[in-house]
Amino acid sequence: MQAIHHQFIWLFLWLFIFGAEAGQVTTLTPTPFQASGDVAVAPNGDIFVADYGVKLSQANGSRVYRVTPASEVSVWATGFFSATGNVIGPDGALYQSNGGAVGVDRIDAAGNKTPYARNGGIAGPIGLAFDSAGNLFVNNCGNNTVSKVNLAGGVSLFSDSPLLSCPNGLAIDEADNLYAVNFNNGIVVKITPAGEATFFARTPGAPNKPAGGNGHIAYGNDQLYLVSNATHQVFGLSLTGELTVIAGSGQAGRDDGDALTARFSLPNGIDVSPDGSKLYVNDSAVVGTQDDIAPNVLRVIELDDPNNGTGIMPNDGLTGAWHNLDISGQGLLVDIKTDIGLFFAAWFTYDDEVQGALRWLTIQGELGSGPTIEATIFNTTGGLFNALSETETLPVGTAEMRFLDCSTAQLSYQIDGGLSGTIDLERSVPNVFCE
Repeated sequence: MQAIHHQFIWLFLWLFIFGAEAGQVTTLTPTPFQASGDVAVAPNGDIFVADYGVKLSQANGSRVYRVTPASEVSVWATGFFSATGNVIGPDGALYQSNGGAVGVDRIDAAGNKTPYARNGGIAGPIGLAFDSAGNLFVNNCGNNTVSKVNLAGGVSLFSDSPLLSCPNGLAIDEADNLYAVNFNNGIVVKITPAGEATFFARTPGAPNKPAGGNGHIAYGNDQLYLVSNATHQVFGLSLTGELTVIAGSGQAGRDDGDALTARFSLPNGIDVSPDGSKLYVNDSAVVGTQDDIAPNVLRVIELDDPNNGTGIMPNDGLTGAWHNLDISGQGLLVDIKTDIGLFFAAWFTYDDEVQGALRWLTIQGELGSGPTIEATIFNTTGGLFNALSETETLPVGTAEMRFLDCSTAQLSYQIDGGLSGTIDLERSVPNVFCE
């Protein structure tokens, strides 16, 4: 009884001192499906979940699934042998580690798979991350290294630090620093853009830890999020190395509810929703073993304040012109009507296929209960300058708009055909009426 009492006190102190602000945990896919690999979320909110295999000792997963925010599960791509880490690329395609092929595959917007990088030092590929220049980095569990794949597809050694021990998940921050988490222990390794590796943090161990320590890691809201299959928990990790519990009591299970009392079972994949308000985590539907990692369910963790206080509710005072900080002459004309709960924006940009051709898109959506506006992108064609003409307006994609304050905003978009990204916007004319 005394040992149990001490364990209870330790758990209480851990949650009290290190617990982070998070809300509820829910299960998005109550019916289990075989998807034990990593999780990647597209700008439109679709969640892609890879299948590593049915057991830790049996890496034979062949599929990648797409899960919509409405809980619809479908097979997105097949033909893998151990589909592990994945990431959405700068071109909007999904890049997927393929262990059996000893490389990385690219999956386009239609679910078609093509080889992207092969061999060249890649061995047991798992975690993936793109830097700001479009280079792809690959964690190699097979030889404890990190590879770099340049834009031409050439593979080279990037880091072979002795700190790496079956590097599993991989994430990158806005300064292009990589963060690799080890499967064989709880260590998180930081790797600079110059390839210098240093010890960054360590997740706690557990007496009944499985073969590995850490699952995957994701970057969002100016911090890192990672899962530990050793303790069945989800952690937040600041860029200064401070570790906090986001969700999970530390006991294996499948209980939803309050984040710090909810239970997970060998969680592995993780990613952040486009608006930063949610974490998506997959874990095993089998509880009580250390080897059975499939079938799986996809869990959702609501973050109480994901942007550390940033982000304001849409209001009429935000109506006006907003320009793209990175590209001159492009931006949005925004109109917000809170009395009827509607958002409208005229997006003026340039056609990606016709050089010099102006392209007008409109964005329309309803105001919700939070700071993020989820909307539909429309394209109108057939119009003539200063003349009557027949036009056609069709939906061509989805967007999310978040106003960080009265003068800055972010627009995340995904347009049919593979165009996707995030645009930083600034108010063109200050408005003192912003609430």
